[in-house]
Amino acid sequence: MSERQENAIFWDFIEEERNNVLKEYQFGVSLDTEIPLLVQSDTPDGETERGVFQLGENLYRPLLTGHGEGEDARDVYREALDWWQRELTTIEELLNRS
Repeated sequence: MSERQENAIFWDFIEEERNNVLKEYQFGVSLDTEIPLLVQSDTPDGETERGVFQLGENLYRPLLTGHGEGEDARDVYREALDWWQRELTTIEELLNRS
C-alpha cells in the first residue's frame, strides 16, 4: 500500500480542508440549521412509505464534499485528530531514541 493511501485522511481531508479554509474561506461542513433526512420503510402490504424529517443542526453535520462526503463531520474530524496523534507520537518516539 502506498504512503498516500495509508495517510488518505491527511491528503484527502486535512490538507484539502486546510486549503479550503485558508485560501477559499470556505468550510466543507454544512452550516444549515436543519438537515432534511429522507426516511423510507415498507409497510406489511408491500407499499413503500416515505417521509422527510428535519434533523436539528447539532444532531448531524454532514461534510459537503471530498473525503467523508455525507458523513457527520465530527466523525471525520475525530479520524483526523487520531491520525495526528499517531503521527506526533511516532515523531516523539523517534526523537527520544536519538
